[in-house]
Amino acid sequence: MQITTDSLRLQQILTNLVSNAIRYTDQGSISIVCYTVDHERWAIAVSDTGRGISPAHQIKIFEPYFRVGNEADYLPESSGLGLTIVNQLIQRLQGTLELSSQVGEGSTFSVFLPLILVDE
Repeated sequence: MQITTDSLRLQQILTNLVSNAIRYTDQGSISIVCYTVDHERWAIAVSDTGRGISPAHQIKIFEPYFRVGNEADYLPESSGLGLTIVNQLIQRLQGTLELSSQVGEGSTFSVFLPLILVDE
């Protein structure tokens, strides 16, 4: 199967999701899985066994400048815009983003994209 998409936007999405997984996984593992969902969509799931995100924070996680944790956890270059930008890029690629997470067990960010982009 060959997928046609905006490679720069896809790279930005993956770089940010993997970077976050690394940043918030003190021990354990990170995995990236790519798969076909159905005849119209494919997905990439970035999973980690890190800190996880509480349900209260999951609601806000894609809002600009929102960051989980306390200020001591923030990296100097962290602005709280990464997941907001990721979500916007995914929408531009006509996709969706889903989060599954449990505190202390990790998170999975699943990006669902169309197999064929429709010209806007």
